[in-house]
Amino acid sequence: MVFGQLMTGPQLLAHLAQIHVWFKEYGVNIKE
Repeated sequence: MVFGQLMTGPQLLAHLAQIHVWFKEYGVNIKE
């Protein structure tokens, strides 16, 4: 999976952080 291999280390952390921000902006509670 090329997409997964490209996102490693800091890039992956930054991507996950961005997703977390999106969830907060859309009002989605990821803490089930």
